[in-house]
Amino acid sequence: MHKLNNGIHACVFPTRCGTRWIAQTLFDNNLIDYTAPNHEFDINQYDKNLQNIMFVRNPFTRERSIYRWYKVIKEKEYKDITFEEFVNSDDFEYEPTYVQKYQDKIKLIDKFVHLEMLDNFMKRAFNINKIYIGDYHIPGDDSNDRDAYNDQLIEKVLIKYKEDIKLIDFDLTSYI
Repeated sequence: MHKLNNGIHACVFPTRCGTRWIAQTLFDNNLIDYTAPNHEFDINQYDKNLQNIMFVRNPFTRERSIYRWYKVIKEKEYKDITFEEFVNSDDFEYEPTYVQKYQDKIKLIDKFVHLEMLDNFMKRAFNINKIYIGDYHIPGDDSNDRDAYNDQLIEKVLIKYKEDIKLIDFDLTSYI
């Protein structure tokens, strides 16, 4: 958790949710004192007097992001691994969902900011006019995020994120 220098907000930065870009942008605007996002939610840092925000990404695009990340950090092992093979591997379960990672602390979040709505939020909350592009350094494969999924893969993501979907209002209309 990061308490922002504005005295109004605290942010939780889950992995694979644009958090390096967000943290860098907040740093560039003197809202945090360092650029590296901390992905933990230390209950000792929680302040009920602040608006506690968690940045989230649609589960389907998040899993594609995790896959792309593995293509970089596990380059040799993932050289010939397809997205479907990733979803059917143990690595798919390794990166926890939001509820799995933060457990009961997630109920302390006042606002979930969807990565898809990040530009509007940054402008409204912090008066920052910067566009999040979301480009990947390595695309991972030739599929766009929607076309990478078949019915079986969609079902696996829905099962994995079942508790998150109950709690967070994701727009899943492109996938279900």
